[in-house]
Amino acid sequence: MTLYRDYQPALYPTALQDPYGQTWGRVQGAMKDRVITLAADAVDAGLVLRCTNDALPLLGADVSLEQFPTEDADEYRVRISQAWDVWPWAGTETGLAVVAEQLGVAPPVVFVTGRTWPQGRPDLWARWWILVPVLATPYSPDGTWADAGTWDDGGTWDSDATPEEVERSRRALRQFTNARDVGHLRFAFNTTDYWDDGGVWDGGEIDESLEDTDLWNDDPAFLEWRI
Repeated sequence: MTLYRDYQPALYPTALQDPYGQTWGRVQGAMKDRVITLAADAVDAGLVLRCTNDALPLLGADVSLEQFPTEDADEYRVRISQAWDVWPWAGTETGLAVVAEQLGVAPPVVFVTGRTWPQGRPDLWARWWILVPVLATPYSPDGTWADAGTWDDGGTWDSDATPEEVERSRRALRQFTNARDVGHLRFAFNTTDYWDDGGVWDGGEIDESLEDTDLWNDDPAFLEWRI
């Protein structure tokens, strides 16, 4: 592509073809080249897939999506580009499932409310759960369920999730939750049951025959974060 700093001097009449005239023409042309470069940069700054990383917070603010502590620039860029695929579904099962997938939860997940819970809790009509099966759970237990652990070791209770990951999940899902609702993200660790499996309470210690089926045995069964 021909630059103005080269093109403009060629347009000058003979009187301006001396070194002074040509230098003046190149300077004037360079100013035009600079304007064109800045205009192209301004367009790129508004295109999330082409902009520089320092433009991402501004584009994220346009769609009300902040960058999470554990999210790198490429991950944030993709999430911004998908914002209008998610926002129309805010407050719905579809929208929350998409956000959960963006957080690293492999689909499909099970979405239930108090009204659709198998045991039936119609009184909890403004409460929902995302139930994450074992194979879709991005975290692992950090030992025996409800063991003492090490107090204030910088980790989180009964999983290898970091405090930043917990906060990231809670903030992302809360943003797409109805203001009236209370949500819960529940990760299963060693069972497909989630609640009231019908066995003896903590039956793994009372009846050995229930050890592999009882929800509350000595191994971690699930972990739940309130959104």
